[in-house]
Amino acid sequence: MTRLALTLALVLWSLPLLAQDNVCYFQKCYGSGTVLITSAPNTAGTIEVAVRNILCPEGVNPPDDPLAGKLVFRTVTPAVDSWIPIVPVLVVMHDANEYAMNRPFAATFSGPATAYIGFTRRGIKGTLKATIVDWRDPTDALGPSIMLFDTVEMTFVPENSPLPYQLEWRGIVWKGDLIVFERWGR
Repeated sequence: MTRLALTLALVLWSLPLLAQDNVCYFQKCYGSGTVLITSAPNTAGTIEVAVRNILCPEGVNPPDDPLAGKLVFRTVTPAVDSWIPIVPVLVVMHDANEYAMNRPFAATFSGPATAYIGFTRRGIKGTLKATIVDWRDPTDALGPSIMLFDTVEMTFVPENSPLPYQLEWRGIVWKGDLIVFERWGR
């Protein structure tokens, strides 16, 4: 009888906790991998990304900064009029300003970024826009099929440039996994 009374008391005590409407909507994109760049033949790079967006009902404060994240992309590019055939490229998005999920498992986000081209330590400031589509099933033990690789599209636009130019990359994640999801939670 005491076990029944204790269980009933515990259930009645937890009912107000279950009735709270302080549930927020979490959208996240994270992961890392090796990217085979399809827009430039015989080129690869690495990507590391962790971006999140927290949407809460009016009057509810999100648990953390609602929009935050970072992206780091490393690759090489052919040199122009140089004795070195390729130069390294590093693009770092410092924080996300925008985040959208147009369809399930596809995230588009952008934010201020710095691109380091070549062997100089001085970076070029600009904006990076990225679209990541999570096609890969992480539970597939045999690996992804040819149609199920995660895809990455990125565009870097410099903010102060005398010429209107941008750097673009499109590719598939050959090794690794980029995860895009959304869920309700606290």
